[in-house]
Parts: sequence; C-alpha cells; structure tokens
Amino acid sequence: MRAVTDRPRVGDRRVINGMVYKIRTGISWRDLPERYGPWQTVYTRFRRYALDGMFTRALQQIQAHADAAGDIDWLVHRSWPGSATRVRPASTRVGDDQPGSAIRHLGSTSLRRRPAEGLLQRRSSRT
Repeated sequence: MRAVTDRPRVGDRRVINGMVYKIRTGISWRDLPERYGPWQTVYTRFRRYALDGMFTRALQQIQAHADAAGDIDWLVHRSWPGSATRVRPASTRVGDDQPGSAIRHLGSTSLRRRPAEGLLQRRSSRT
C-alpha cells in the first residue's frame, strides 16, 4: 500500500529507466542521476518489484513471446552422467554448469597474458 503524500507519483517509465541505468553502470543508489527521480524512490520500487517477483514474471513473459515467435532455439543438454536434464536457450555455452568451468574459462589462452619475448631475451643477454 502506498503512503498518502502531497507529492505526485514519479512515473513508472522514469523509475524503471533508473533501475536499468543503475544495473548497467554499477553505481550506488545514492549516485543515481536526478533525471530518474529521487534515488530512494527508485530503490524502493526496485526492492518492491524484486520481492513481488515482478522481474521474474516479466522475463517469463518476454521468453514466452520470443518462443512463440520462433526467436528462441531451445537446446536439451545433459551435463554429465547422473545429472538432471536441463532445457536452456541454445545461445548458452555447454559445460558452463560443470564444476571448475569458471576456472577453465579464466585460464583460457585468450585471457592469459604472455610475456614479451624481446624482454626475456634482453634480460638473459645482460647476465
């Protein structure tokens, strides 16, 4: 139930844009630009919507519409023997739910820094 005040209600679109801005930028609630309304209002509605399950319902509706339009290809994947079968969008990477997969991804050659060969040669020639 909303408290009765003399102030007009901040528009839903403005507040939701503030939520999206906060999530995308990672700023604190207090640093939210004024164009989205008072940060307390944006935070209060975000918390209320999250506790109410509004975000989950919205995601389910968006997925249902995309699925009906044929925009989502669902893939049935069995992670490893004895695990439950999972249904997930085909765009997710297979194996991400296996133990140690995050470590494997962090250790991939694209993320590792390689020493510059010229620096190693110079050091060895000095000694």
